[in-house]
Amino acid sequence: MNRTPSQSEADNCGYVVRNEIQIVQPKIIFAVGVFASEYLLRSTRPVGLPIAMKEDGGTIFPLVVDGFETLMMPIYHPAYILRLEGEKAADVKKQLGAWIRDGLRLIKYPKIKERREMI
Repeated sequence: MNRTPSQSEADNCGYVVRNEIQIVQPKIIFAVGVFASEYLLRSTRPVGLPIAMKEDGGTIFPLVVDGFETLMMPIYHPAYILRLEGEKAADVKKQLGAWIRDGLRLIKYPKIKERREMI
């Protein structure tokens, strides 16, 4: 079932996400969907200020998690894309790809070809 988790479900799992961020220390987090974006940003944005993917998607937000500073970018959830059809689906997929490329460029992530050579 595809649904937004309850606040208690999110709170019960939130410590896992915070611990993971502390361990991995990512340069950027791509928050998949509105709920994940709002959950991560709740400590840095006024309460009740929602994420609107059309306006905020692809935007870089500073994020502090238990003292660790990183960047966060809201991106479309795959379930949303799967419900789209035709040209709209193609447009959203292109937009998603552009957002991810922009985020990776920002942190100077090596291109896939270069990365394979590094391994």
